[in-house]
Amino acid sequence: MVVYNRNFIGGRRMEPLGGGLCEVRSPFNGEWVGVAPLASRADVDLAVRAARHAIDAGVWSGHPLSQRMNVVERFLSSYVERLPSLLTLVTRENAIPLRFNALLGDGLATQAATYLEAARSRTHGCGKAAEDMTITCKPAGLVAAMPAWNAPHTMAVGWLIPALLAGCAVILALNPITALDGQVIGELMMEAGLPEGVLSILVTVGETADHLAGHPDVDRVALSTSGPDGRRLASIASSRSNPLTLETGRRSAAIILPDVDISSAVEGLRDISLFASGQWPARQDRFLVPRHRQSELVAALRQATGLLRLGDPLAPDTDIGPLISRQQRSAVMDAIERGAAEGAELVLGGAPVDISGAIGAFLQPAVLSNTPPQTSMTRETIRPVILVIPYDEIDQAIQISNDGGYGASAAVDLRAGARVVAGRLEVVSINGPGGAQREASSHQNLRGMGWMHSVRGPDEFIEWQALSM
Repeated sequence: MVVYNRNFIGGRRMEPLGGGLCEVRSPFNGEWVGVAPLASRADVDLAVRAARHAIDAGVWSGHPLSQRMNVVERFLSSYVERLPSLLTLVTRENAIPLRFNALLGDGLATQAATYLEAARSRTHGCGKAAEDMTITCKPAGLVAAMPAWNAPHTMAVGWLIPALLAGCAVILALNPITALDGQVIGELMMEAGLPEGVLSILVTVGETADHLAGHPDVDRVALSTSGPDGRRLASIASSRSNPLTLETGRRSAAIILPDVDISSAVEGLRDISLFASGQWPARQDRFLVPRHRQSELVAALRQATGLLRLGDPLAPDTDIGPLISRQQRSAVMDAIERGAAEGAELVLGGAPVDISGAIGAFLQPAVLSNTPPQTSMTRETIRPVILVIPYDEIDQAIQISNDGGYGASAAVDLRAGARVVAGRLEVVSINGPGGAQREASSHQNLRGMGWMHSVRGPDEFIEWQALSM
């Protein structure tokens, strides 16, 4: 069992000022995973004061970028060594299959290399005169980074590294579901030479999370979440009129064009739609298909999902683990029932499953066909459910995709005419994350408060100013 009794504030382990303990148990079998302190408002205030002191003293932002890069590179060297054990811990916490978490871990090294390359190019850009203009840049200040439980390291590293490279101070706020795995980041950062005060790591929930998101001394909030809690936090953070980086759960469409090979399309889309027990935030879960090919798609989905293995998330051959809680499973089953009442047809799955030796909330992956474009299910984030929505004309498919709501993403299979269709979508991944040709293009989505892009860099946490000569 992993035990943390004290908060990590400004580089030191400190006794909590209140808030109690967060008890983490496996959603698969109920076994103890560990405990960590829940932060109180007073703990948040203490972390903010430590960060503001570091910012005012320039102990990190005052370093040359090359020195900050050296610290980050030392951290990453140690972090990558620890990553396999950390990902196993994540699987024990959130029951997302280890195979999927390992895939996310494989991408972290490439992601980190991208950040460092962007920083190297920046060493030749900030403060450099360009014709009659001087471009200066400065760190955004104190960043409150609040990653989601379903991809804790992807989000934490995705925000922490570029923020630190830019010279920011960071409060990393862990979700109580994954309260343990991110704790080690603090120790590794301090071993790498990060100055005191720059980084704090707290477990926040409820009013404490609200307090951090709306804190007047926080300069930027980076938030990844969905549902009512996520919308509340986003509303609180955006009310401060400061920059906000928001990644949300979203309704994401995969447009299957009339000439696509259905079997090939399903083979790629199945993984991104249902792996992580269908709880991955960037998945495509609305399959838009020509009406005359809907039955063909349903048959292919039936065959593909039948090959998925439900079971122990730590087992190497498990594709689907339990949902995060029985309450979540009940919510999904209720949503499926509402969808059927609104005209959709449940053609596959959607029933609870008992697994020997487990108490987890397993659910058969569900497929609903003939789903009307505008129903409660098409407006919600329901996992693990695939909605098959027939269309008659490609213009109709594009409209349905673009109406996905804030934070929506879309995929289109790379066939004749796909690039033309892609150009008319507000966000698009060609062939999607599971596509055979791996050729992708993504665009920022600025609908509502959603802001998605595939590669972040230090620029996200740098404030720019142009000065006339």
